[in-house]
Amino acid sequence: MNLLPIPFMIVVLVLINEVRNYRLLRKSIFLYECCNVKFYRYRGKKDDDNAITITSFFGNGIVLLSDSVSNSVIYHELGHLRQKKELYLFLITFAAAFAIAFSYDVVLLILLLLVYKMFFAHLEREADLYAYTIHNVKYNTQKATRPERKIARLKAWIFDLHPPDWVRTREEYYDRRKNIICLFLEDVF
Repeated sequence: MNLLPIPFMIVVLVLINEVRNYRLLRKSIFLYECCNVKFYRYRGKKDDDNAITITSFFGNGIVLLSDSVSNSVIYHELGHLRQKKELYLFLITFAAAFAIAFSYDVVLLILLLLVYKMFFAHLEREADLYAYTIHNVKYNTQKATRPERKIARLKAWIFDLHPPDWVRTREEYYDRRKNIICLFLEDVF
């Protein structure tokens, strides 16, 4: 087994993250700094009640995608800033596992991608739990209708960065005793 791709994959994943951060900051205007977190406003044409967390070796920041971003979104993003070490540790671990799996088997690679997806669903839930437990703010949306078809629900779990909206608005989503995998299985099956 050749372990040479592992450091290469680590460098590639960290560079992808840093380039993404640089491009976001280049297209943003600095607003203010509070508690070692810099807040920016995206210059592009987005009127979305959303924000993006910047976790970089050079500092932490939140890019607001519109002029009026709700407090629940900001608290969710602050929850992500608390996960900086977890994210980089996971990127390094995943890069090593990806390099090993890539040299062995496609099925193992698909399983690793599913683990990767579930980890990010866990991180998103932890950010929501931070917003709820510290600031008593729950995720709120108008488009939280659950599809009838199982395949549509499965696609929402796989292709969205967050758990689906209809799951994030449920009461048991904010119960720490409930695992994200259990929520996924209950929702899909």
